[in-house]
Amino acid sequence: MEELNESPVAAQTANKRTRAWLKSEAAVRAADLLAGVIAIALIFWWLKMPSPILWGVFTFVLEFIPYLGAALMILMISLVAFATFIVEAMSVESSPCGDGKRVNLF
Repeated sequence: MEELNESPVAAQTANKRTRAWLKSEAAVRAADLLAGVIAIALIFWWLKMPSPILWGVFTFVLEFIPYLGAALMILMISLVAFATFIVEAMSVESSPCGDGKRVNLF
């Protein structure tokens, strides 16, 4: 009969330990992601991407979704980078004659 009385205590102890472990894992993961977000925002600012802080926030939120979040971020960043830098490259190109004059294509 004593074993039956100890079971709820053991379950409560296991529950408390599991919750504490999950909280610590979530805190470590959030701190790790925060460091990555700051790095991404700084790199995007350096590359002159539009809204680097917004991309950092998107990264933080989507990285909590395994696999799909990273894939979505790669897709979105690639599309924005392509649109930003291709349009910029097309709007200001060197002259085909090589005289260094800029030609506006739009």
